[in-house]
Amino acid sequence: MIFMFTTNVNAEGTKKEGILEDAVTVLLTPQIYSAVKDYYGHSNGIGFMCLKVSNIKKEQPGSYHFDVEVEGVTFKDAHTPLDIFNMKIKYNDKTQGKWVLEKYKARKYNSSYICREPA
Repeated sequence: MIFMFTTNVNAEGTKKEGILEDAVTVLLTPQIYSAVKDYYGHSNGIGFMCLKVSNIKKEQPGSYHFDVEVEGVTFKDAHTPLDIFNMKIKYNDKTQGKWVLEKYKARKYNSSYICREPA
């Protein structure tokens, strides 16, 4: 007899979706930190927590051209929150097949912010 068990639902949707969201944020780490370097002038000692994909879409159905919006909280030292970043990252022919940070906004951290924990 073979028994198979799967976990398919949690507070954030399916476990697979959470894992895919984690993978996307890891894949986009260089672009995420380019926003940090631009905003603070450096990235030394600055990390991210609460990273989430707030929106992802294809430019056209059937294409491999993507617009991704990522949000996260920067921190320094022992997870002292600094700012909330919203970043828009693109991948298409115009970006020559590379993920490129298109724009970002930063606002001061608010203690009522709800974090997304990694899957």
